[in-house]
Amino acid sequence: MKGKVINMTETRNIIHRLRMGQSKRQIHKDLGVHRSIIREVNLLAITHQWLDKESPMPNDEDIAMLRNLKTKTQSHPLDVYRAQLAQWDKEGFSSVVIHQLLKDKCPCSAQAVRRYRNKHFPKPIEPVMVRCTVPGRDMEVDFGELGKFLDDDGNIKKVWLFSLRLRHSRKVYREIVTDQRVLTFLMGHIHAFEYFKGVPKYITLDNLKSGVIRSTIDNDMINRSYNQLAEHYGFIISPCLPRTPEHKGGVEGDVKYTKMNFLTYFLAKQKEMGITIPTIRALKEALEKWDKDVADIHIVHGVGRSPLELFTSEEEQALQPLPKGRWEPTSWRQCTVRREWRVMIDNAYYSVPYKLIGETVEVCMTYSLVRIFHQHKEVALHERATKNWEYKRKAEHAPPLQEAVLQCSREGLLGLASDIGTFTHQVAHTILSHPSVDKLRPVRHMLKLAEKYSKERLEKACQRAFNCKLYSYSSVKNILENNLDSEPLEVHDKEKIVSMPRPRFARNPADYKSSYKAQESFDEKLRRLHPASEHGNAMMKAFEGLLADQIMEEETNNVKGR
Repeated sequence: MKGKVINMTETRNIIHRLRMGQSKRQIHKDLGVHRSIIREVNLLAITHQWLDKESPMPNDEDIAMLRNLKTKTQSHPLDVYRAQLAQWDKEGFSSVVIHQLLKDKCPCSAQAVRRYRNKHFPKPIEPVMVRCTVPGRDMEVDFGELGKFLDDDGNIKKVWLFSLRLRHSRKVYREIVTDQRVLTFLMGHIHAFEYFKGVPKYITLDNLKSGVIRSTIDNDMINRSYNQLAEHYGFIISPCLPRTPEHKGGVEGDVKYTKMNFLTYFLAKQKEMGITIPTIRALKEALEKWDKDVADIHIVHGVGRSPLELFTSEEEQALQPLPKGRWEPTSWRQCTVRREWRVMIDNAYYSVPYKLIGETVEVCMTYSLVRIFHQHKEVALHERATKNWEYKRKAEHAPPLQEAVLQCSREGLLGLASDIGTFTHQVAHTILSHPSVDKLRPVRHMLKLAEKYSKERLEKACQRAFNCKLYSYSSVKNILENNLDSEPLEVHDKEKIVSMPRPRFARNPADYKSSYKAQESFDEKLRRLHPASEHGNAMMKAFEGLLADQIMEEETNNVKGR
């Protein structure tokens, strides 16, 4: 074919055949090279005396250089603007921008501009280093958004793929999650370790907040809960540099592989069944089946073996063993102690020693406990609240003047009264037992009398008031004001009781008794004369008094008649 480009091997073969005396026609017949190319090579060989059998064959560099000089070149419409194109290419202009700038001067397409730039201003290809993998050493972690799906309650939720990939065997643990919280991130690691039945030495992740609070050179801003997880399972956290996803290219590729292959296949199958928005449950079941039937058994390019085969034969034995106990997930928060000496976490309150008001404390939460630290020292321990806005409070955290708080409730006032004495508590309890009136105020004022007179005098005053059955604030106050608490209590002596003679004209109490016995009681007669229905008589109570008067009048007339 005319114009066919021949390589260096074919060019040297043509020169060799010409040196051996073979004709151009025969060379064309044997090699299938166009005779115009053979004539061009023959002319080049004659000019540089390559056909002399005594002289050595030319080297490849000389042949290539001389052939390029002889190559016919055609002018391009963009050659006129080559210097300007070089400047624009250096400044980073795209081919579309250059085409817009030149379309009024040079009638060519954006594709022509792109081909001209690739030919005359080629971008140098940067070399890359292929990292050697060691079984059981490295694992890479990443999230990837999959879209929106329906949960079990029928609500639309955004869904992510959480991928943990072993670098050597390419075996991956994939989990469908609905958030990227710290607890989800940590539990994903635990599930992966139990799935692989071992722990790698290093885990590489990008700077997501669940694992890395902030990227620093010293890597000293790792999430505290993630650090505890690493200490428990014995792996080393290795964060990537910011904006360098290529440092964990394996898991980045797995997320892309899952979205382009599995997700596309799953959505297509759901569409065939007439399902527009699939459920999260169906997505999880399909992913589990895909991992087993496709992802684990496909042949890895450049290795010639499947991830499952590489894992079982090389990497599974190299992983570190799991610890004896499963790590209990913890989450850490930073809170400021409020003026009411408590912190709020997840819509619940927990008390803190009052001396830490205004200070920043660290809170460690598990499923059952809440531990509060200040300057790495534990200052409070509470059971975790089970209800919203529940208040977990300890008395030892209260300030010294906690009476101001306790006086706001009945229990608090009774507790303060008990501290003063038994009689004070009894008087306060009796006052607070009023069935219909709030008696917090009089008890509060009664207890304040201890500040003016002393607790000992208040206790004695309450003892006298209790003996005299004077259960009121004013009675206790009068006793203190009149110094009656210092006087001895009166004791009743039976010898001092004087018997009174019977009055002369007093009537015997037996005379007031009647010998009449009614044949039936009042209630029985009332039910006989005015029976109520089995469903109740709503009007009966309203006329009960009137009916009683009538019955009593009838009874009186009967007695007189006898």
